[in-house]
Amino acid sequence: MKNTDPSIFDPKRRSRRLAGKLWSKNRHPARSPEFEHIHLPDDGQVFLKPTEGALQRELRDCHPGQKDHAIAHFRRGEALFRAWRYRESAQAYAHSGEDPETVSALQSRGVALMMVSNLQGAREAFEEGMSRAGHNHSAEWKLVCGIDLSQVWSDLGKGECAKGVLRGVLDLARCLGDHSFEVVALTRLAFACFAQASYEEGMAYCDSAIRLAQHSDERIAQADALYAKGVLTMAKGDLATAEKTLRSGIAVHTPDDRSCYTQTRILVQLSSLYTLMGRADEAIAASENALRLCAKQAHPQVKARCLQSLALAHHSAGHRDAARSHSSQSLKADARAGYRRGIARTDLECAKMALGNGQLAVARGFLGEAAETAGGTGHLVLHVQCKAFLAALSDDTSEIQKVAELEHLSEASAAAGLPLMEVLISELIGSTYAEFARYPEAQTWFQAAAVQSRDLGCALELAKIYGLQAQLADRQGDRAAAVENAGLADAVLDHAGIRRDGSIAG
Repeated sequence: MKNTDPSIFDPKRRSRRLAGKLWSKNRHPARSPEFEHIHLPDDGQVFLKPTEGALQRELRDCHPGQKDHAIAHFRRGEALFRAWRYRESAQAYAHSGEDPETVSALQSRGVALMMVSNLQGAREAFEEGMSRAGHNHSAEWKLVCGIDLSQVWSDLGKGECAKGVLRGVLDLARCLGDHSFEVVALTRLAFACFAQASYEEGMAYCDSAIRLAQHSDERIAQADALYAKGVLTMAKGDLATAEKTLRSGIAVHTPDDRSCYTQTRILVQLSSLYTLMGRADEAIAASENALRLCAKQAHPQVKARCLQSLALAHHSAGHRDAARSHSSQSLKADARAGYRRGIARTDLECAKMALGNGQLAVARGFLGEAAETAGGTGHLVLHVQCKAFLAALSDDTSEIQKVAELEHLSEASAAAGLPLMEVLISELIGSTYAEFARYPEAQTWFQAAAVQSRDLGCALELAKIYGLQAQLADRQGDRAAAVENAGLADAVLDHAGIRRDGSIAG
């Protein structure tokens, strides 16, 4: 079904037409889009899921019997999707796309599989969609399929694949003069850079996206780009600027209910920032505001993330019972939806809270669950992180076994282009050696982590390493070195706006 729409040869007309199909423009809120935005709560993910209108357009030249068959199964898929029965909806979309084969059915199936963290299945669906879009000579579908596929590649730890797809989307959008897709591609590239700890490159993409969104009066896209910039700025350790940037994103208000998703993301990020800065009351308030906005949202994955954000905020305030309660609610919401990435992420965060409470055995239990769940999804960063913590905290393996397992995970991280994960694992290896009083080896790994953190421009991670070095010096009885490293850590934290009581070495 070759695209013969004459507007394809007029970039300005095409841009307006595609923008209307992608989302309702701020100045035309009543227009019905042909692609629904489906939000997942991690890494700013937004998938473009075709509606029945898009399918009908694809089927316009088909035999009536084939058309009726495809639409009937698609409608069943839509009903199941709205009921959070994502696996069943994926099957219905697959039946819809059997005869004739449609990109709409493939893309919808891929999105449904992402809702239950079936990354490999989603990748196959999106790749087939890209292939069919190329066969049909449809530039519009290439853009949609590319945006969706890139996010799966990022989750699978294939950052360069994701960036390659997105650069193709960006080039095509610019060739067509389609500013809406250009902004989306730039913002997604920023998140791909975040995963690779390429912060300056990501900031440049954000700035381009913000300028273009302002010029095009795409206010929701502008808020999305500001959110991405806030995430990157926070990762660098410039918390004051991150707060200002995130608040700027909240200030970009539209009457469109879809803006609630962006507002929710920003509030959750602000809660994390306030927790880091020791502003527990503000962290709780931000998470509670995010949770209130969830009433306007259709899928439970975002609500689960807000509940866990609230749990972390209460934990930072010393409210252990409230933290446990909200974490339990978060796990139940993700379990009901079958969102395995959310379950693994919450289990990991529960393990960290248990460690903070001195509950080592409880932490190991959560980490074991998290590692198994994350491994089943194929989400590389989450799986490696869970496995690394689990290896470091194991109570039934030797020093040699722990270090060997952690070195293996470090090599996997390096191969995937995940330098921040390499830093984390270097810290864990150093701590393992310190646990067994192998102080020179511990110092070597800590120093390597410090050098890499400094090169990445990750100030907060560097402060953490200074703290570990201070503790190591204290163990060795070198009080002068302990005080020096603690002072370096406190200076970095103070510059970031984090207030601490006492030194790290204490």
